[in-house]
Amino acid sequence: TEKVGGGIGVVGMGLMRYFDIAFDLRANMVYLEPGDGYRVLSRWGMDVENERVKPAEDAFVDRVVEGSAAERAKLRARDRILAVDGFVVADAAQARAALLRSPEPRIRIRRGERERVITLR
Repeated sequence: TEKVGGGIGVVGMGLMRYFDIAFDLRANMVYLEPGDGYRVLSRWGMDVENERVKPAEDAFVDRVVEGSAAERAKLRARDRILAVDGFVVADAAQARAALLRSPEPRIRIRRGERERVITLR
């Protein structure tokens, strides 16, 4: 966040990955609603993003919050998410949706050359 003055701040574009934003230009209003990125972060304590490596955009753990369910389950930044509850995920959007549907998601990950299954509680 950068201070502009008069109580106004400019927030980096990275924040937009957490919210769905709508602009009503007629009424000069901006509407924010928490998106899947925010919900996964607040519920499980991790950011899930796309790896932009050709030819695929695999889902991976971008960050793990200290003290979170993701940290307790031993997830690490850079773990690739292959499947959630047995369903293969093609990208971060599918991974986040699957993580939000499940009360205790079982995540198949690849760390280096090794695959393992981790359960979030």
